[in-house]
Amino acid sequence: MVLAAFAAALVVTAGIPGVVAGAPAALQAADSSTALTECGPIDEPGTYELRGNVTAPSAGDCLTVRADGVTIDGNGYAIVGNESGIGVATDGVTGLTVTNVTLTGWSTAVSATGGAENVTVRNSTITNGALGVAAFGGSTNLVVTDTHIHDLAGTGIHLRADDGHIVGNEIEATGGFAVDVAAGDGVQVSDNRINATRGGIEVTDSAGVAISGNELRSVNGTSIHLAGEGGDWRDDYRGNAPLFIAVILSPPEPIGPTEIVGNTVADGDGNGILVQDASDVTVRQNRVVRSRDGIRVGGTKQVSIVNNTAVANRDDGISLAGSAWGLIDNNTARANADDGFYVVGDDATVTANLAAENGDDGLDAQNSTGVVVRGNRFLDNRNDGVFFRGIVDGVIEDNEVVRNDDDGVDLRGTVGVRVVNNTVCGSGDNNLISRTGTRGTVVRNNGC
Repeated sequence: MVLAAFAAALVVTAGIPGVVAGAPAALQAADSSTALTECGPIDEPGTYELRGNVTAPSAGDCLTVRADGVTIDGNGYAIVGNESGIGVATDGVTGLTVTNVTLTGWSTAVSATGGAENVTVRNSTITNGALGVAAFGGSTNLVVTDTHIHDLAGTGIHLRADDGHIVGNEIEATGGFAVDVAAGDGVQVSDNRINATRGGIEVTDSAGVAISGNELRSVNGTSIHLAGEGGDWRDDYRGNAPLFIAVILSPPEPIGPTEIVGNTVADGDGNGILVQDASDVTVRQNRVVRSRDGIRVGGTKQVSIVNNTAVANRDDGISLAGSAWGLIDNNTARANADDGFYVVGDDATVTANLAAENGDDGLDAQNSTGVVVRGNRFLDNRNDGVFFRGIVDGVIEDNEVVRNDDDGVDLRGTVGVRVVNNTVCGSGDNNLISRTGTRGTVVRNNGC
């Protein structure tokens, strides 16, 4: 559609940036911006403005940006798709900004490929298509901010590129992940609101990623999933149970320092936060409620789970499985259907946590070497306060283990475990019991 004010100029196209004969895409406006009136290529830098809705032809892409330093300002209008092409496509350019526009009905709304750099999508709406924003093919520094992405058949934002910033968006009702980062180092996913998507935030094979301050609700599948590349480091692992070692997840080719911090996850039908095959990860200050496992970490090494809250989840509050050198510190696990904390991992340290009113044990630790449980409170759980089974050279020290419905501390098949200086009382059955197969136990100064 061409504005009437520019109709006379249609016969002169050679000197107009971004226009090719027979397919005019833009006309020069008096304010030095260029009016976008229909689909076509953009070959010159500058600001291009919609002065009305632009509708795509029956097939193909709409705007193909081939110049650096282009801004496309929708002025609140829409670029309407054909359900098969790309709304705004760019390959290898630098400094594209797409702002204040609605992109509807596209196979991909915005695509950055071929080493594109510094592409920004902001203050826009993407809806009724397949894929929202995609960056891959060596592209870097994609920014998507203040954008509403909803009602897509596929993924909201797909990033196979480094140094992306996905900040302050609202993403809902997507048939794929809200945000999917694959092999993208140095990516920030922060302060987004995600609701009713099929998969929440998915990060794989990426280093130096920050996932922070997001709110995820009613996600179908795992709300936040971090997975490394995978490898085989069982030579580093000291697990004492052969069956356990045989089935350990194969972590990791380390993906580097990554943080999952300050997120809120609620009412998902999968795990709240899932970390797999990764190393050097911090999971901190998150709140996860009414998910499957609140926080589940598997096949990892050197992961810190600190200052999180897991409440009313359908399985465990916080689970560390198939992992080594993990730290679980100063977390709250309350009213979860199974264990408050579940630990299977060599040299795990469990300190200063609260496990209360959980449907099974406060802490269930099994088939591991060198587990240290110190300075925690295990209160009012429906089964044991602390259940150690198959633990070698473990420590249970300076904990408060009170009013648990079965045993306070239950040792089963353990070797060389020290149980010292704990407050253990008010248990429904035994305050402390060593069952068959337990040997080398040191028990001292436990009681109220």
